[in-house]
Amino acid sequence: MRKIFLAIALLPVLAFAQEDKKIQDIKFLYVDEKYDKCISKCESLSDNDSYSRNPLVYIYGSMAYFEVSKNPDKYKDEELTKKPFRNAMKWAYKFGRKDKKNEYAQEFAEFLKILKDSASKLGQTYYLTDNFRNAYTIYKDAEKFSNDPVLLMWKGLSELKKNNIAGGEMSVKTALEEINKAGFEPSEETRGTLAFAFKEWADYLSNKGEYSEANAAKKRIEDYKKWDPKVLEEAEMAKRKAKAKEQENIIRKSFRSEEFDDDEE
Repeated sequence: MRKIFLAIALLPVLAFAQEDKKIQDIKFLYVDEKYDKCISKCESLSDNDSYSRNPLVYIYGSMAYFEVSKNPDKYKDEELTKKPFRNAMKWAYKFGRKDKKNEYAQEFAEFLKILKDSASKLGQTYYLTDNFRNAYTIYKDAEKFSNDPVLLMWKGLSELKKNNIAGGEMSVKTALEEINKAGFEPSEETRGTLAFAFKEWADYLSNKGEYSEANAAKKRIEDYKKWDPKVLEEAEMAKRKAKAKEQENIIRKSFRSEEFDDDEE
C-alpha cells in the first residue's frame, strides 16, 4: 500500500519539474515519510492566500494524516495525533472542494478509494459492536468527502441507533433517493455493506409497525446479497460481531477517544 502512495506522490513531482518550490516541498516531505512535517507545511500553506486554493495542499495533508493515523504513538505532538483519521477525511473533503475542475481527481483516485474503504470498514466495526456514536462520526465524515449514498445510509442507521429519529430517517431516505435510481451501482468500497444496511432498515421499519415499507426493504436485500450472501444467517452475524469486537480492541490502541469528539457538523 505504501508503494502505491509513493508512486502517486512521485508522478506529479517528476511531471512538473518547474512546479512551485513550496508545493514540491510538501511532496518530498510526504515521499520521505516525514508526515508530521508535511502536515505542518500543508497547514501553513492552507492559511497562505497564495496557496489556500491549491488542491495539492489538501490532498497531501490528507495522505499525511492518514499515515499518522496508522501509528500515532510515533509522534509527540498531541494536536497532530488528536484525531488524524478524521483529519485525513476532512482534508480529503477540502481537496474535493478546491479541485473544482477535477484536475487532480484521477491522479489521487486510488488513495481516495483506500481512505473510503478504511472508513467503511471502521464504521462497520463500530456499528457491529454497538458503538453507534463512533460509527456515526466515521460515516458522517466519510460520506462528506466521498458523496457515497451507501455511507449516508449507514450514517442514518447509526443516528437511528442513537435515537436521533428525525435525523436518522432523513439521512436514510435521502440516501435511498440515490440508491433507488435506475442504473445505480454501489462503489466497490461500500457495496458489500448494502444488503446489511437494507436488513437494518427493514428491521427498524418493522419495529415501527410500518410493515409494507419493511417488506419493500427486505426485497431490496436480495438485490445486493451477491456481495454479502450470508447476511441473513444469524450464526454468520454472530461471528461478525465477535470479530468486530476483537478488531475494536486493536483499534483502541491507535484511536484516541478525542478522535470521536463530535464537535463539528
